Amino acid sequence: MGEQVTNTERSVKLTAEQEKEGYHVEFSGEYVLVWEENIQIALLINSADIDAKVQDVVERRRKELTEIEEKTGWKRGT
Repeated sequence: MGEQVTNTERSVKLTAEQEKEGYHVEFSGEYVLVWEENIQIALLINSADIDAKVQDVVERRRKELTEIEEKTGWKRGT
């Protein structure tokens, strides 16, 4: 397992495009919560590689939504 980080002031950088799409990150004790607007999409344990883990979660979610849009025509926010 990865090394646990206790620094709750640590920040995770999202791209401007990800932020515009409504993704954001919160720190709560040893946990990192990843949100898409008001939907929690991940609960992670804060670790040295948390930036990569958050990016993986966000990009996986974006890919899933793109696939749904391609298959069904449904688009978030419409």
